[in-house]
Amino acid sequence: MQNLGTLGGNISLARSINDKGQVTGYAYSLDGKKHAFIWTKESGMQKLDTLGGIGSDPRYIDDTGFIIGLSESTDGTSHVFQWNKEQGMQNLGVPAQDNWDKNPFIKGQILGTFKTPQGATHAYLWTKETGIQDLGDLGGDGTPHCINSKQQIVGTLRTKDGNRAFFWSKEQGLHDLGTLGLDWSRATSINNQGQITGTVGSLAPWWVKSWNWVGKKLDLSQKYFLDLKKYAPSEAALWFAPPPLAVNNPEDNKNDSAD
Repeated sequence: MQNLGTLGGNISLARSINDKGQVTGYAYSLDGKKHAFIWTKESGMQKLDTLGGIGSDPRYIDDTGFIIGLSESTDGTSHVFQWNKEQGMQNLGVPAQDNWDKNPFIKGQILGTFKTPQGATHAYLWTKETGIQDLGDLGGDGTPHCINSKQQIVGTLRTKDGNRAFFWSKEQGLHDLGTLGLDWSRATSINNQGQITGTVGSLAPWWVKSWNWVGKKLDLSQKYFLDLKKYAPSEAALWFAPPPLAVNNPEDNKNDSAD
């Protein structure tokens, strides 16, 4: 274990490391301000600039030393920044929101939400290559929850008929995944095989159960919910069941063995 140091204050926190051993995080300076840093074995901890405000907080560094995170601007509002050694800190123009910590940063991909001129809330995907992509809507506000390595995204749409699980990809666009005949649904995770997990529920009486789709090919012409009831130890286990948080990738299990 190695102490990476601080920027003069008493606190530092490492958030992300790349394959070259470069680390990004934040640290406090002597005046109590919070600053993003990059740490390398050769140069130690180096403070990054801000977007004109008093603080910054990085979230991800890739193998080229490209960093993304949040920084205050001159008016005190938070904006998403990108930083690299050649160009310094730049404002991405990506909306930041109060629930930012809940939004995924997967290999430099950012999921979030923004307000349209009409007042609707749309989910977006940002990548270094494409910038912001509006995921669209199906008559309701959208919140993304998970993205896989193929840039397939799942989340929840809030429509006039209730919450609906959604799937999005660049090739297939935005799709309502249905509700298994109940009142609402929510998709929480998707793995690299396109397998999705989430919850469906009823409003009267209120109850919820988990579902999963484990098909080998994502066919959006089908309502492909698989009821997990048969995997529950008893009917009671379905009542008020917590939503599944993730579905893993099959390759994650290939080296698993019992002791």
